[in-house]
Amino acid sequence: MIITFLTINLVKTKKDIKILLGAAFIGVIIISIIGSFQFFGLDLFKSGFGRHLILPKDLWGIADTLNFKFDKYIIYSTYFNPNYGGSLMVMFLFFAVMTFFSVRGKLYNISAYLFYILIYINWLGCRSRAGFLAGQFTLIFFLFFYRKNLIKKSKIIILLIVTSLIIGWGMDSFSENSLGKKLYDTETSKYNPMRKMILNTPNDLVITADKVSLNIILEDEKLSFKDDGGKKLPFKLVDNRYKFIDKRYEKFEIEKRKEDYYNIVYDNFNYPLILKNNGFKTIGFQGRITDIYTADRVRWVDGYEKKGSSRVYIWSRTIPKLKYTGFLGGGPDTYSLIFPQEDNFGKRIAYGNPSMIVDKPHNLYLQILINMGYLFFIGFVVLVGSYLIQSIKIYKDKEFNSFYEVIGLATALAISSYLAAGMFNDSAVSVAPYFWFFMGLGIAVNKKLEG
Repeated sequence: MIITFLTINLVKTKKDIKILLGAAFIGVIIISIIGSFQFFGLDLFKSGFGRHLILPKDLWGIADTLNFKFDKYIIYSTYFNPNYGGSLMVMFLFFAVMTFFSVRGKLYNISAYLFYILIYINWLGCRSRAGFLAGQFTLIFFLFFYRKNLIKKSKIIILLIVTSLIIGWGMDSFSENSLGKKLYDTETSKYNPMRKMILNTPNDLVITADKVSLNIILEDEKLSFKDDGGKKLPFKLVDNRYKFIDKRYEKFEIEKRKEDYYNIVYDNFNYPLILKNNGFKTIGFQGRITDIYTADRVRWVDGYEKKGSSRVYIWSRTIPKLKYTGFLGGGPDTYSLIFPQEDNFGKRIAYGNPSMIVDKPHNLYLQILINMGYLFFIGFVVLVGSYLIQSIKIYKDKEFNSFYEVIGLATALAISSYLAAGMFNDSAVSVAPYFWFFMGLGIAVNKKLEG
């Protein structure tokens, strides 16, 4: 909000806007150059110079031992996580387009064209589907607002389309066709049949799948089984595996690994079951024996927990927490403390790993609601909503022949794209300041155009 307030008050003349945008462009150009080299296998931070650059002098001795998470053909630049590159680059993508459409003079045209190419490479190269979808979403608004100039600018538009296709094809070929597959492949996992696991009593466990429920009972250190109607299930023991004769339960298997260690298997899903003190436990965080717990969830997304790189799982467990965070929220950056980290069953469905720490919701709006509460969320919606409504009214019939109109639309598109990417990305310190800068710039320019 301080960044937004200062930007509003710093923008008095065209010169002020050029200075502020110039600083923003220089920053993103540096970030994009680093990112472009990363995609083509020349990562600054993996070099000797880069390793020393990101370490304090006292730790230069461990520079050679640094482990880099991201491999080739992916851009993470200086924003830590490639996903945030999608939020950053999609904001500047439409700024680059509007700049190229509007500048005059050969040198400026060439510079704007190269600027677009640089941003476009990074927009694709970060492999963020959030940024990719946000770009396609914002393109609809761009075409609506700019519709009167599409024929007039047809040659430039064709040039950008051809350039974009060539760059996309070249990057996909260079990355061994992995880029296009990543951006377009939204089917990241198959349907998961598991639903919930409830411990009725310490020795009475019910596992619910999409079609049947299995009741496991521990009596005198022996297992017995019932169907979802309460009838005993006959089984046969083959190679330390309990297999059920009832065809409804043929996908279920209880594997005995040790005297007190069993493994529940259902259609490639595995869940460890520990017998302890005549009751059931499981293996949780870092291999520790822990209680069996299933978190509250949004049930209508059952089976799709792995979709969107397990975002559906995160959202389904986050939404029920909204009733506890209230008007003031849990506090800034408390999401990881509020999320049900003890949901070992759900984490095995989504990640196959109960030790996974979920520290962010991958959704800007859930992030605000959980951390800052309803009051802050309402304020945020009112701020961005009133700005976007105002922008629609101002730019819907403009010709975009003036400096302020061009900058105003570019800013509105940048903000819209960030908000669209926010459906799948959080607010991050490496990106958010640009958004709040654009909010200030957009408000200031709209004030000038209104009056």
